[in-house]
Amino acid sequence: MLKNSIFRLLLFCILPFASMGNAAPPGIWDAGHGATLIPLFKSDTAALRNVQMQKELIFIDLYKHYAVIKGSYWFYNHGTKTEKIRTGYPVNGKYWIKNEDQVTFNDLYHLRVESNGMAIPHYKLEDYPDSSWQKEFTSPQVLESVGNWYVWDMDFPAGTATRIDVYFIVQTPASLTQGYGRKEANAFEYIVQTGSAWTGRIMEGQLIVNLKDGLTIDNILGVRPIGKTAYLNNQLLYSISNLKPEPGDDLIIWYEGSSDTSIASLVPADLFASVNQTDTSILNSTALITLEKSDFDTPMPEWSYWLIAIVLIGILGLIGLIYLIILLIKKIAKRF
Repeated sequence: MLKNSIFRLLLFCILPFASMGNAAPPGIWDAGHGATLIPLFKSDTAALRNVQMQKELIFIDLYKHYAVIKGSYWFYNHGTKTEKIRTGYPVNGKYWIKNEDQVTFNDLYHLRVESNGMAIPHYKLEDYPDSSWQKEFTSPQVLESVGNWYVWDMDFPAGTATRIDVYFIVQTPASLTQGYGRKEANAFEYIVQTGSAWTGRIMEGQLIVNLKDGLTIDNILGVRPIGKTAYLNNQLLYSISNLKPEPGDDLIIWYEGSSDTSIASLVPADLFASVNQTDTSILNSTALITLEKSDFDTPMPEWSYWLIAIVLIGILGLIGLIYLIILLIKKIAKRF
């Protein structure tokens, strides 16, 4: 009985120190992002059973502290009538990837939406003209804490392919955390898993990343999924096919860029024209090289080593104290 009580006391004293080993959730914070288009309203559930996102082609111009994205998506309505679906893009929020890591993503700017070459009006969800969204809105399970959404209405004619193009800009200064470790660099992610909201599988998808502003492959610290991205000169290529996307399919690029957060001087029209000129010859190249970079480690701060030392000394001192207490109890017990 005495031994069990001492063990419980020791365990009770050690557990608070052990809990200090992971001070912050592991993940990437404030990354720039892109995502497949997301249906947002419960009343559109029946229509979603007929509309498949068959293909996506994404061009990304990656600069030192921001990224310019053009996303092209091809949808096919397998039903017998036109389906109207309210579609959206998250402004900011959080999602989870494998190994319980989380990614928080930053705002997007200068969003432009087109369908079959025609501009589509879009709204922030809080400004959406139909107030019924408050009862119908449902955030996708893969996303959390989304501050706001851009939303627009889309018609998908029966038996027809519909193309949607989106353009926007995101900032990329970010931080990587693991326990007490923290590293500042730049991050861009493309959330593929949101494509699972549409019926069927994504039959084909390519993401071409153009390194700009003097960036080279040497500036890339790590890419996820590991071993699934290739490169040629200053372009990266990530491809998917016949896929019902899951969290492990999201593309994350962790790179050395700039901590600058100023984008006020950017000219969106010029940047969108530039990304639109992406060289697609990489799609047919036979000279691609697999990118095997996975440096997502964070250095431990110097003070953390002192903390570990203090904790260890404290634990050893506690064990010594308990041992002395045991000896004292035994000595007293012998007298009685």
